[in-house]
Amino acid sequence: MRKIFFLILTLSIIFLTAGISFSTNWKNTPGSESFPNSGALIFANDVKYSVNPDLTAVLEIHEAVKILDETGAKYYSTADIPYSPSYEYVEVAGAKIFLSDGTEKSLSPDAFSDRSSIFLGSFPGYSDMRIKSINFGKLEKDQVIEYTFKVHQKKQRMKGCFWASTYAESFFPILESTFLLKVPEKIKVKYAFQGLENVKPVISKKAGFSEYYWKAGLQPEIPVEPAMPPLNDISARIMATDINSWQEVASWYGQIFDSKTKVDGTVKREVGKVIRGKSSDKDKARAIYNYISKNILYVGLPLGIDGYKPLTAAEVLKRKYGDSQDQAVLFVSMLKAAGIKAYPALVSTLSNGNVNKDIPIPSQFDHVIVFIPFDKNAVWADTTTRTTSFEDLPPSVQGRESFVLDDGRGKFIRTPGLPAYSNRQEIKINAAIDEKGNLREEVRVNMYGFNGALGRSFLNISNPMEIKYFIEKWIGASFVDAQPESYGISEIADLNAPLSMSFSFFYPMYSKSVEHFSVFRVPVFINQGLLMLFSKSPAERLYPVIIGNMQKDYHVEILIPEGFKVKALPANVSILNKAGSYNLKFSSAGKNLVMDSSLRIDESLIPVADYKDFKVLLISAAKTETDMIILEKVK
Repeated sequence: MRKIFFLILTLSIIFLTAGISFSTNWKNTPGSESFPNSGALIFANDVKYSVNPDLTAVLEIHEAVKILDETGAKYYSTADIPYSPSYEYVEVAGAKIFLSDGTEKSLSPDAFSDRSSIFLGSFPGYSDMRIKSINFGKLEKDQVIEYTFKVHQKKQRMKGCFWASTYAESFFPILESTFLLKVPEKIKVKYAFQGLENVKPVISKKAGFSEYYWKAGLQPEIPVEPAMPPLNDISARIMATDINSWQEVASWYGQIFDSKTKVDGTVKREVGKVIRGKSSDKDKARAIYNYISKNILYVGLPLGIDGYKPLTAAEVLKRKYGDSQDQAVLFVSMLKAAGIKAYPALVSTLSNGNVNKDIPIPSQFDHVIVFIPFDKNAVWADTTTRTTSFEDLPPSVQGRESFVLDDGRGKFIRTPGLPAYSNRQEIKINAAIDEKGNLREEVRVNMYGFNGALGRSFLNISNPMEIKYFIEKWIGASFVDAQPESYGISEIADLNAPLSMSFSFFYPMYSKSVEHFSVFRVPVFINQGLLMLFSKSPAERLYPVIIGNMQKDYHVEILIPEGFKVKALPANVSILNKAGSYNLKFSSAGKNLVMDSSLRIDESLIPVADYKDFKVLLISAAKTETDMIILEKVK
């Protein structure tokens, strides 16, 4: 399914385009014999962005694509553009399918649709976001699709300003790329490149307008790797704007934001109830944070996609839902009512990519969080997850570039990257093996940081039967014939404590007898996720790994049966490298075996140079999960 994620002033077109005459050249384009590993070939994709004298704009996208296999057919079965009727309207200026023999296939009227966002159906009246779609249906190899969208801006998101950003690479090869920017001659354009430093614009002046034209040659497809960075960080890009500085952005959005944080009677009364009995500012802030996380639903619209128009704090309280800027408005307003100073911080999340500070484009940020100075012990807070504890941050906004708006001024500050220990899993196991080889095991798991947040996210949307099924499935993945006996979960809504889960199970004939020996696997849980993701991946890596820093600690105590002694234990391990560390230690005393292990990944983003070290840690930890313990009968 082809998605063109677009904002009229936040031009995020998936591909740049080629000035190719579609009707005469498509038969001469290469096919799968030239691109055997590609699902499609983009051979015409023209993007034109025209700013009118009144500073409204028109975006025209024309694309022609040759289908090379089923992957490309599925991807291009639909072309979508989300848009906001408050700011723009979209027309489909043309759409065709050409069969492999050159015959043109017309699309039926019901192939075109204009619908409201399904996601927003849960939040009636919140947004007028819609999606214009072309459904090409089932496509076949060597067929060609062609379509043209025109997006007409009715008003600006930032008065008197425009910005545009476009990619020149894709997950499919592009034969040739062009981008035309047309602006009134009086406008001074700033532009920046990523990966296209040698592609300079051809600048011309025509009838009171300046035209900037970029053209690039063949761009191979971007290879797909597990846990790779977002397209914004790896694709060649062109960005342009007429905004002079980041301080202009700070002044503009700061005024909008501050106007919504006025403290009225509704806010004062609610804050009074929330902070009752709290003495310190930090305890008050924590109480307000927990209140918003629990009571205000998050509408997951990226910042700016529906405009920069947060609700007032009172409106958010009344509706009980809002996007990140709405929740930030409410949090800052409630903190203000409690006598605590706080500021909004625009953030580019991990999935959105890095910020180019050389060019002041607001759409480089997709999220808003809150910065609370607290003298020297500042706290960063994101209420939108509903599952992250105060003073923690979701991994998506840890260690990210943020733009903090402080009374009309803006400054770039990097959010803290919490240490791996803050995102740890503590797994404590008490196991006993009887003389028949049966295993009875009691497990307690404490989850901190984003591990706890992920756990709460799942539990919040699950009923007791689904939770029971999940636990049984988790046990069964590592202990196939296990018989679950009991389970318990801590208070999910308590964000001031780690999420805890406990359960027990019985596994008949877990230990296998071989002559006068008893052999069994170390009774820990097999971590299939990370191992399966990277075990079969190539030894070399093109892009960094985005995995999230984390720590997993085991403390396992095993009671062995009467009449047996320890014959062999797995070797102890101690590894420290650039990606993190892994330590494993076994000890025994009488009938008790003890295993302690700790896997730690230090960075959220593993550089390519450290990828081999990262794999060493994963493979070493996975080996522990399959290591065997050997007991011998006492004569």
